[in-house]
Amino acid sequence: MTSLSQYLTEQGHKVTVVCYDSKVFNEQELLRPIPEKVKRVVVDRLNNRIKNINYLKNRVLKTVENGKFNICISSVGPYETMFFIHELWRKYRLPYVIDYRDPWLYEKSTLAEKGIIGLKVKMRDFLCQFVERRAIKYAAKIVEVTDYCKRDLIQRYHLSDDKCQVIYNGYEKTLFHEKYPRKDYLTLGIAGKISYNVSAMKLFLQTCGEFTDCTRPIRVKHIGKKEGDLQEEFPETYRECGVKGYQETMETLSGMNILLIVYSHLSGLGTKIFDYIALNKPIIYIGTAPSELSEMVRGFENGYVCGTKEEMTKVLKGLLDNCPKKLTEENLTEYSREYQNAKYVELLEKLRRK
Repeated sequence: MTSLSQYLTEQGHKVTVVCYDSKVFNEQELLRPIPEKVKRVVVDRLNNRIKNINYLKNRVLKTVENGKFNICISSVGPYETMFFIHELWRKYRLPYVIDYRDPWLYEKSTLAEKGIIGLKVKMRDFLCQFVERRAIKYAAKIVEVTDYCKRDLIQRYHLSDDKCQVIYNGYEKTLFHEKYPRKDYLTLGIAGKISYNVSAMKLFLQTCGEFTDCTRPIRVKHIGKKEGDLQEEFPETYRECGVKGYQETMETLSGMNILLIVYSHLSGLGTKIFDYIALNKPIIYIGTAPSELSEMVRGFENGYVCGTKEEMTKVLKGLLDNCPKKLTEENLTEYSREYQNAKYVELLEKLRRK
């Protein structure tokens, strides 16, 4: 949303954002600077949820009443806006778009909750359907972040295809000093969480360790918070690089032969895959397959999917014999955030109130 806000201002549009006070968020969520031309309406978050929803509602409606707006985007962050966003159309005839960057309510995962927790998840899901259905009914458009998410939302709420549109997260254009891979190792880089599928990660590291006696051993380098005791368990294969900023992370990854992604969900793409695509290096996907993310990786000529140990062994052996330098020779512009922002602005201009 910050990227889109900046793009909108660069195109000459005026942007007002109603948001929680920065003290609500942790340091990692505040790293991105706020675009200079974006006006903020800062709201405190109250401890009582019902009071907080009403307070947020009043601030949003007051902002709309006091301003001249053509359209509104609800980023479903915070989710509380879903309880009253429909009033923008019913009271003011202001068209609004609901943007599901992270459709966690109906996310399909192989790691299904069980017992009391599972029951609570189902109850929350059931109760939220009424809130979401009303918000969706009056929305001018629903934006989803992937094709599977669009499919799931259409099935969940029996929507028409033209009510929805997919707009990817996309990769940022960034300048950095590219590094070059070492020739004595086959280096694999992974950034962010690996806890999405720890068992798949351990199996992969075990498989990598079986190649330690070859002339070019395999090394997996992880950028991010320490997760478990993988370095102690796989000392010859796994290296922790610690937490790095975005720029340094991209520079470090640029010095790898291959990029690694671990996943367990059937739908969704996340944001990491787009950073990997921006670097245009071969990608290995390990975890649940087939999935939406595995199929995206498989679609590139040098994208590899490993759902079993046999597949891991075959892929690693092939890369040790001949490791390509690029993910693809195709044009990757459509995966950029600038391209996706342009799609978004085109959509908003079609829906805007004149």
